[in-house]
Amino acid sequence: HSITFTQFGMSKQKDKKGKVHTVRRAVSFGKGGKLLISKLGLIDIRLHRKLDGKVKQVIIKRQNGRWFAIFCVERQAEPPQAVHKASKTAGIDVGIKKFAVLSNGEEILNPGFLRKEEKK
Repeated sequence: HSITFTQFGMSKQKDKKGKVHTVRRAVSFGKGGKLLISKLGLIDIRLHRKLDGKVKQVIIKRQNGRWFAIFCVERQAEPPQAVHKASKTAGIDVGIKKFAVLSNGEEILNPGFLRKEEKK
């Protein structure tokens, strides 16, 4: 119910004489925002959002009688957020009778959610 195309887009390629040619891969975008699949031709698609990154692979999938195109893109990873350094440390002891006991002596009782739901 699905087919995966691992080559997308167009690329430049030199022949033996050194002349540069544009080579169309198995799947690319055609005229009018349509999807051009080799051996099938132009297919109308509706993009529900902008493709953010370079398309590397396309999966054509049939699900519940409808066809979908899934685009796998390569993009730059977001830099990690700054990690705040803790000024204090705490120890937590998780137990059976009490849910948790903190290093400062504070006790947290077991929440009775599960027992209440079991009774219902």
